[in-house]
Amino acid sequence: MFEKVTYTEYSSVLGRSVIPDEQSFNDLKLTNELEMKKVLPLVFPREEDGIDHAVCMMIEAEYKVSNGISDVAKTVSSENVSGHSVSFDNSAINKANEKNIKSLAEMKMESIKLFCDISVGVC
Repeated sequence: MFEKVTYTEYSSVLGRSVIPDEQSFNDLKLTNELEMKKVLPLVFPREEDGIDHAVCMMIEAEYKVSNGISDVAKTVSSENVSGHSVSFDNSAINKANEKNIKSLAEMKMESIKLFCDISVGVC
């Protein structure tokens, strides 16, 4: 298990590039594998290597959060144009961004759901 949780798998097979190097990937590998082990009895991969790919994406999610990388829209509140100061009303964009901000746990669960089904039945 977790044989394909490697930087090569992440960057080559999954085609991802958010995490810039193998050391950064490996720094987060163990904790994410352990997190997956906690939910493993409830997780069923939909494809070959689904669990390993989910862990790779969980690592990416944690890297994004720990490095302040966000998927929300960036805004400029003011700028200088030809010597004139220009201000922008970004309240609508800011309000939309607040609704789109997800917790790390939500991001990791989305990563799992990309590659696996999750059983939530009552025992």
